[in-house]
Amino acid sequence: MPSALLSGRLRELESIPLPLTVRRQISVVARPASLLSNAANAVVQALKKPPASNTRPD
Repeated sequence: MPSALLSGRLRELESIPLPLTVRRQISVVARPASLLSNAANAVVQALKKPPASNTRPD
């Protein structure tokens, strides 16, 4: 759950950063792209990109 949603609520829960390998495995389930906001589309596209450390120069 995003830490922004936890602030001020559910104080017994602790926010911890996820390892990079876990972050890259997040799946996004959403309505068709036409119903997504521009911000949501930007997040989906960013999650689809491979991490910079895994790219090879040409």
